[in-house]
Order: sequence, then structure tokens, then C-alpha cells
Amino acid sequence: MMKQFLFYVFLLLSTTQIYGQAKKVDPSVIRNEITRRGFTESEVSDKLKEKGIFLNIDNVSANQLQEVRKQIEEAMLELEGEKNLKKPKNVDNTETEAVIDDKVKTAVDKVKATDDKKVVRKDAKDVATEIVKDVKAGASLEEALGDKLAQANRDSIPVTVWGQHAFRQKQIPIYVAEKTYQTPESYILGTDDKITISIASARVYYNQSFVVNKQGSINPDKMPRINLKGVTYAKAKQIIASAYRPYYNFSPEHLELIVSGTRTTSVNVVGEVVSPGTFTISALNTAFNALVFAQGPSNIGSLRNIDLIRSNGQRKRVDIYEYLTNPSIANKDFFLNDNDYVSVPVAEKIITVKGAIVRPMKYELLKGENLNKLVFYAGGLAENAYVTTLQVKRFVNDKEKIIDIPYNDLKTSGRDFDLLNGDVVNIKSIPKKFENFVTVTGAVDLQGDYEISSGMRISELLRKSILKRDARLDVAYLKRLNKDLTAKTELIRLQDILNKPYGEQDIALQDNDQLYIFSLDRYARKDSVKIIGAVRTPNLKYPYDPSKSLKINDLVLLAGGLKPDATPFAYIVRTDTSNSKVIQYIRINDLNIAIQNPAAIENLTLMPNDELRIFSKLTYTDAANVKVSGAVRTPGEYHYDETLTLKDVLIMSGGLRMEADLGKLEVYRVDLQKDIKTTVAVVTIDRDLKVNGDANFQLHPYDQIVVRTVPKFHLQQYVTLNGEVKYPGEYALTKENETVGELLLRAGNYTPEAFPEGATLFRAKDSIGYIILTPKPTANGKGSTFDLPIREGDVIEIPKSKDFVTIIGATKASEMYQDKILTSGKINVAYVGAKSAYYYVETYAAGVHKDGRARLITVRHPNGRLQKTKNYGFFKVYPNVQRGSIINVGYKEVKVKDEKKGEAVDWNKTFADILSKTTAVLSMILLFKSINK
Repeated sequence: MMKQFLFYVFLLLSTTQIYGQAKKVDPSVIRNEITRRGFTESEVSDKLKEKGIFLNIDNVSANQLQEVRKQIEEAMLELEGEKNLKKPKNVDNTETEAVIDDKVKTAVDKVKATDDKKVVRKDAKDVATEIVKDVKAGASLEEALGDKLAQANRDSIPVTVWGQHAFRQKQIPIYVAEKTYQTPESYILGTDDKITISIASARVYYNQSFVVNKQGSINPDKMPRINLKGVTYAKAKQIIASAYRPYYNFSPEHLELIVSGTRTTSVNVVGEVVSPGTFTISALNTAFNALVFAQGPSNIGSLRNIDLIRSNGQRKRVDIYEYLTNPSIANKDFFLNDNDYVSVPVAEKIITVKGAIVRPMKYELLKGENLNKLVFYAGGLAENAYVTTLQVKRFVNDKEKIIDIPYNDLKTSGRDFDLLNGDVVNIKSIPKKFENFVTVTGAVDLQGDYEISSGMRISELLRKSILKRDARLDVAYLKRLNKDLTAKTELIRLQDILNKPYGEQDIALQDNDQLYIFSLDRYARKDSVKIIGAVRTPNLKYPYDPSKSLKINDLVLLAGGLKPDATPFAYIVRTDTSNSKVIQYIRINDLNIAIQNPAAIENLTLMPNDELRIFSKLTYTDAANVKVSGAVRTPGEYHYDETLTLKDVLIMSGGLRMEADLGKLEVYRVDLQKDIKTTVAVVTIDRDLKVNGDANFQLHPYDQIVVRTVPKFHLQQYVTLNGEVKYPGEYALTKENETVGELLLRAGNYTPEAFPEGATLFRAKDSIGYIILTPKPTANGKGSTFDLPIREGDVIEIPKSKDFVTIIGATKASEMYQDKILTSGKINVAYVGAKSAYYYVETYAAGVHKDGRARLITVRHPNGRLQKTKNYGFFKVYPNVQRGSIINVGYKEVKVKDEKKGEAVDWNKTFADILSKTTAVLSMILLFKSINK
């Protein structure tokens, strides 16, 4: 049971006869009490810090505790709640694990059944897992199931009638019996409700929890029993205060009554709901909450005429609309008792409203509720609603008719319009926007629409919109609509209006008039001049001066002046203003004179659209490079200059690499003087990068220097030798074309268990892969070796000798051996020498099976090589077997049906027969020839 104020009360009592004085609290007593209550000092401290309270237990007074009383109570509640969540418990401490497991199984079955109906969007397994967790934590099955289904089904069923969203979007909460909530004043206590009575004052400490017994009372120690069954929470506080006051001295504000756990009630939800049934839920839930467990009324269920039927037969109407507009009604006599029924009938009056309404959709109305109530539930009319006339579509005598409703008149007279089930109310929008305006655009500071008043003239509109300085006053235009909505345009002279307001030109304005005022620059010629090229601000475009005072030096100065690389000449590209296809090029021979002497003839006057082009000297200079490649650290290209030497280029290239050949530098050169051809000069250099024997060697533009590599230069090249050799591991190659056999000698040769015939070599270079090694006898005839040259990165494997042979395939081994000897259809037999595969099959595998063929016997040698049986018609040559070989006896071929002849043909056998007969004929011919000779 949760003890919300126990810790706080204890802190108060731990003071030594405080009586309102600011005495300190003994810290050791506080720490002991924290431990006894199952918490740590850090847990309490951290929880208080989260609330902005920093208490020093070693130095705290009773007054300080009194100031933060509320926060300490909240902290203790939260700690108790977290502790209960982390520690699952049986319901009422009486349910066994078997009972809980049975409930869990029921939950899973219910969720899966719901999922089959396509109601649950969330995976049923996930929902069931969450329900298991809640049930083991103490919630009833119905509470856990209802909560998870409501959560999983949110938005899964479309909302068709306003009010359904309260259930399908989980806007009505669900209360669980084992959790603590703020108890409504109207909550009615009953049997099995759990309450905590706390009295906290400077003189009194009392904290005790009770469960309302079957007689409806609680029994405090040394006090008469107190009857609470059927009493509201608000009344219960008064009864308890009166009962305790003769025994304890306290003020009313010092007593707290907490409902720490509510009883459960069984309620039946029937009728037009999504999931009808009987639910065991917390008594804190009302009829509105009970509907959430059933996932609310269905699409045809009523939201307004729901019946709450008490066990004694009393009825009370439940109205979801009333709850949505005033949620506080839920706490007024809607709490549930055992065996109460919540019955949802079919909705009787559904009205659709659409158009200019705040919330267009379907609504359920009660008898006596009509158009005015419909507009209220729909949130009212939209701001652009046309209220003069509304329309209702209604089916009458198997026909659809439209009824015009003078809504504005109804509102004014306080009347209403009767609606029938199935009616569709259409509220139209205002067909056109406001008309009492005039518009001014153009050369005014404040363009836009202006309200037109009676007798308003153009001069008043000009004062409101404020003419710009560049407004053209000799001409403006007024556009006015005729009655047939055609337009006419009138010429207006603004200067006359400004000179004589309300004169003949200052005409009166009408609705929808549009006044167009033009700017002078709209009619001005906007030519420009441009300068590009070697100036500090290239591509500068400057307005042309109609007074013809802008010259070359002016435009150069406006562009920031010439760049240092500017050429002494320039060009003016002049385009004919009347014909853009006519272009003239004017050369300025000495640009410096034009700039330094404004009066000089070279300083020409610029014309409209002239473009002054100033070139860079770099444009006329070829950029030559020198390239270096080969055995240098940073190959690349370098800008050529006469001061650049071969040593300079080599140094800028990072110097020579270690494999560079100092005696082999080639300089490729293009001879541009006569016939264009490429020559080569071979030079040698010393360690200081100086040319030997030619101190005057010079580089030329476009030279390409290639530094050669010392022939056959390379670093150590490694191969790997693994397996049965005396010293396996990595070895560096010591000469070109070193063979495997030579490497074996360096590695101490084979171990006694080596099997050379199974040796393999893997070559990763060029993606070659495995190479089959064929051993050959050594020169002295003892052992074997390999003469294959090895390359860098090769991996040689010398396997261990195997003293057995494996036989698989179509043999009769199953007739000779027990099942335990046959492993996955194969047998391993001892190696008895290099005999034929047929010998091993006949001797150790009882011969070839009837489904097998001796001519299909193959041998896979340890080095991966496959040998097949050779068939010569009258006789066969079987491959010999090595240590570790695998003998495979092939199965006879599957016959394939010849579609043309309609019979099965064994093509392999046919070809074999032909080959056999041909071989026999040839053998006979050779025999006859030898006899004749």
C-alpha cells in the first residue's frame, strides 16, 4: 500500500518538540527512516532535485520542510509508483502464477481474434506482450486489454459521425485499479476500495491504510468502525474527520484522504458498439470510460441515446455530445456498479452538414434538436457563409427535393427549422468578394484597394495612395466597368486635378474603378555603356549619359582603373541603336594617352550601348610547361622559364626515388625551329642532381623528362609455404624463376607425413587461382620435387599424407557394412597401394550397385585433379588410386523421352554403344591387316 505522506510526517516528528520553532532535524533519524522505507538517500535527493528542491539533510529545519511539503509528497508518490512498476505483484496478493498465465493466454487469444477482424492495426503479438506486462503488474485483464486495444485501434476505424473520434482517437482516458489518480469529489466509495488516512501536524503523526470491507466499513485501531460504502469521496472526508477528531488533535487542513486503489466492477456493454462484452474495470471509470473498453459505438450506434441501466432497473441517459461540450458531467452520477449495463441503440436522427461551416460532417440530433442545434454542434458558420438562404436536401415520397431556408430571418425571429433523419444541410459561401472599393496601381507609394465612400473623387484617392515623385502627371487612365461588365477607359490628367481639386477632371469614383498611374522612367530611354577585360571591376555596366559627357577615361576610372597587365590598345564595339545587326569596331591605339590626357583626341566620347574592351597582355602569351615523370616522388608539370634548370625540376618533383637510375635520364624535346620533330637527349646525373659532363645543359619549353628505373629493381618478394615441410612460413625469393622444388630444399624438405601428390599452389596475381602441381622424381631417385617457377604472393600447400581412401556413390557397401560404418553414404577404407579404383570398389564396397555404372567410376585426387575411367569397348582402364583419393561410382543415366518417336532414349548409352562398336570394328581391321602382313 502506498504511503504518500509517511516520509514527510516522519520528518516533522523527528524534530524535538518543535512547536513552530526553527529547530534542526536529527540527520541520522532521517537516514534510518529513508532506509526503512525501502529507498536510498540518493533516490530521494535526486527526485527532489528534479523538482528544483535542494535539501541538505545534515542541516535542515522543520520550517524548511513545511515550505516544501507539497513537493515532498509528490516525490514520495512518484518513488512509490516507480517501485511498484518495477516489482510485479499478484492481484490482491492471492492470484497464483497459474491464474495470471491463464489470463495472459486469454488476452493473447482475444487480441488475435480481434486482429483477424482487421480491427487491430498493431501486430497482435506485440499488443499481447504489452497486455501480459500490465496483467502481471496487477491490472485486470479487461483493463489491460481495453487500454491496449483502444491505443492500437486509434484512427483504424474511420470517423463518420461527430463524437466517434472521442473513442477512436482515445480522447477519453481509461483508469486502472492499481494506479493512483486524483479522486473526483463525487466518486462513491464501495467494498474493496483502498484508502489511506494521513494526519500531519506538529503534534500528531498518523498514517494508516485500509480496505473497505464487505460490510462497507473500515476499522481503525481503538476506534469505532466507520461506514463508508455508498458515500461520496467528499462526504467521506467529512465523516472521517468527525470520527478521528475525538481521538486526535488536528485542524481540518492537516487531514488527507487518499484513494490509493479502487475496487473493480463488472459492467456489461451491449448493443451497437464495436466490441460488446462484459468488462471488469476500475470503479473510478464512468459509463463514458466503459464505452472505451468496447471501443465506442459502431458506425450505426447512437452517441446521444445511450442507456445506463442500474442493477435495480433505474435508467440514466448517457449523451456523448454533452460530455464533449462539458466533460465535468462525467463525475455526476455516471460511476458504475457491479452488473450495470451500458446499452447503445441504433442512431435515429443523423444529419449531414457541409459547405461554409466550421466542422462539416455528420451529426446525431435528439428529438427536439434541429437546425440551430446542428449549427452549434458543428462549431458555427464559417466567416464567409451566405446566411440569407440555406438549403436542405430531403427524401420525400421516394423523391429527393431541395428546401430553401431563410436562415437569417429565422435567426432574427428566434425560430428554428425542423430536420429529419437523412437530411443534408448545405451552407453556401458568399458568391463574390466585396465591391465597395477602388484600386490604384503604378507610381504611388501605397498601391492597392481602397474603400470607396459616397462622392469620393480621384483627388481623395491620390491623397491616400501618395503620388511618387516620378509619377507622370500629364496622363493617367481610369478603367471603369459598364453594366454589361465590359470595360471602358478614360484619359485622366493628374496635373489638372492637382491644380484644381473637385474640378472637371476630378471625377467621382465608382465601385471597382481602377486608376493606372505611370512613372516617367517607363518612357525614358535606358541605354548603357559597358567595360570588360583588364580592369579592376570588369563587366561593369553603367547608365548612359544623354548629355554625351561620358568618355573613355571616365568609364575606366569607374571600373577601378587598369590592371598592370592591360595592353596599351583597346577597342570600342559600337552597336547601331536603330539596327543591332550593324556593329562598328573602333581601335584606341594609345589607351594611356586617353586616360592621362582627357582632352586628347584618343579620349573618345562614348555612345549608347558602347562596349569598351581592354585586353590583357597574358592573352597574347603562350604558357609553356616542362613535364617530369618516372622514378620521382611527385611527377607533374611545371611552368617553363629560362631560369629553370634540370636540377630545379627534379627538386620540385620531390627528388629521385630509391630505384631511380642516375645514368638514364631521357629528355624528349620538340624542335620548333625547322621541321617539327621530337628529339631525345640521354643525360646522367650525380647524387647532387647535377648533369655530368654538360654544365651548360638547358631546358627548353615543352621538354618532357623521364627518369628511368634501375633494371630488375624490386624489394623483397615473398611466397608462403604451408603444411608438411620442416620449416613452413614466408620465404623471400632469392633469384628469378625459383622453383617450388628449390623452395622445398630451403624449407628443410618434406616431413615424414607429407603427401607431395596432393600439393597445391594458389596464385592471386592476375586472378589465376589454383595451379595443380605434378610431382616428379628427384635426381637421385629418392622422393619427388616440383619444377614450377614461383611468383610473388604464391601460397603452396603440402598436405599431410592420408592412409585411407574414400568410396562414395552407387556401390553395394550397405550390403557389407553396418549403418554406423556408413557415414552419409560413404565409407573410408585403408590405402593398400596404387591399385585401380575398380579394385577398391570390388574389394571394399562389394562392387558396383545395379543402379551404378563401372564406366562412370571417377577418382578425385588430393590435389584436386579428377580422373575418369577410359572406355575402350572391349575393356576399360580404371584410374589408379593415391592416398586420400575419393572414388565415386556414378549412377546410370536418366532416360529422356524422344518427343518425335514417342519412346524413351538413353542418349549416353546410345553414344557409348556407337563408340564401343566403332572401336571394335577398328580393332578387327587392324587385326586383319597384321595377319595379311
